[in-house]
Formats: sequence, structure tokens, C-alpha cells
Amino acid sequence: MKKVTEYLPDSVQFVLNQEPSESIPESLGEFKTVKEVQKFFNENQFITLNPIIEVTRLMDEVEVNDLRGEYISELEESLPELKRNAANASAEFESAKNHLKAQYERVSAAETKVQMLVDEINAGTKEMNPEQSKTFEVAYKNQYLYYTLINGSLKLCKIKDIPDYEKSEIFNSAEANLEALNKLSKKKTS
Repeated sequence: MKKVTEYLPDSVQFVLNQEPSESIPESLGEFKTVKEVQKFFNENQFITLNPIIEVTRLMDEVEVNDLRGEYISELEESLPELKRNAANASAEFESAKNHLKAQYERVSAAETKVQMLVDEINAGTKEMNPEQSKTFEVAYKNQYLYYTLINGSLKLCKIKDIPDYEKSEIFNSAEANLEALNKLSKKKTS
């Protein structure tokens, strides 16, 4: 079965690692280009970086079906053959002790792979690395907010507490971003 590579669903839904406070919007708007996002941040006086981060998103039906196909293939094609090979090696145990051990290791690896695929489907999430040039770190209060431009929307994809040793270095950025987010929240409620 052909594996889906570099696939991105039409609608991306991030699974945040912690709940945002009520004042943190999950999306900052719709944008077509990174330049539009940068202009938006500049106009609203945000100070941002482009970090390399890994975030979690929900899988869609295409990805779930692809993983199901992969574990079914392992379960129906690879695993039975590996078990047969292990049984044959067991019959010749004395003369093929090393061969038997290798076959059982392959069976175990296949079972582990099947279980990992099932666990991934049951979790329903997938780790991803959004493009660095389209991802922005915003210092806000005692947290870093990570927004990424994906499918035309600038979405909140991760929240991280600012370590104590960094707080003094970014105090001015956090204050500027707090003011910008407050202004933006007032604009949206008006």
C-alpha cells in the first residue's frame, strides 16, 4: 500500500499541549502569504520569532485509513509469514538456534509495529513540524504563544511557559505583545 507522505488535511486542527486563557485567541485571522502575516504583526506592534517547533494535530480520515491499511498489511501478510518462519526454525532448534532467535525478534518487531499503529490510530493525533518561516513565537505574559500560518489561517498551535531564566531577557517583548493582543481583542469585540 502506498504511504501518504507530506500530506496535510484541508482543515488542520491542532491539539494544544495546554488550555489557553480566555484572552488568547486560537486564530489571529486569515492570511494568504507570510508577508501578510508579517505586516499584520508589524501593524499591531507584535515582536515575534520564527522558531523550529513540533506540534500535535488531529489526523483526518485519509491518514487514519492509510495507517489502517498499513497495519492490516502487516497483520495479514507479514506477520503470518514471520510466524510460520519462526515455527520452522523451532523444529530445527538445535541446528538453527541463531536463526530461530532472529525470526522471533522479527515477529516481535512486527507485533510492536502493529500495536504502535493501532495506538496511533486510537490517539487520533499526529506530530508535525510547521514550516519555520510561517511559525511565529509571541511572548505573552508568562508564556510563549506559537502561531503558524496554515491553510490560509494564522492559528495558535502551541503554548509554552517561559522559563524563569528567560523572563528578564524578553520582558519588553512580552509587554509589547500583551498590549498588542489587548488592542486586537478590543478591535474584535467592537
